[in-house]
Amino acid sequence: MARHVLVVHTRPVEGKDAEFNEWYDTVHLPDVLKVDGFVAAQRYRAEPSVHGELPEFPYLAIYQVEADSLPDALAALSTAAKSMDMGDSLDRSGMATYAYTAI
Repeated sequence: MARHVLVVHTRPVEGKDAEFNEWYDTVHLPDVLKVDGFVAAQRYRAEPSVHGELPEFPYLAIYQVEADSLPDALAALSTAAKSMDMGDSLDRSGMATYAYTAI
């Protein structure tokens, strides 16, 4: 079984950081981890880098995916997402999502 990661950069709606983090940790992560192939997840908050830089998105989630077909796993996530509670604290206009396969 191949190993992959799905990297998701997000930000909350302005003024809704606490609500966003509560929703992400208690609702969204468990929902995603119910999808076949999604086996683990870890969230991160941006901190200043070596020269004080901060990324465009303050939050990062890295999902570990174990699947023979990454496209199939991502399709399953897209299908499941249609019925997931996406809350109202996620700034949907400000997201970036990338997938990687282990080498």
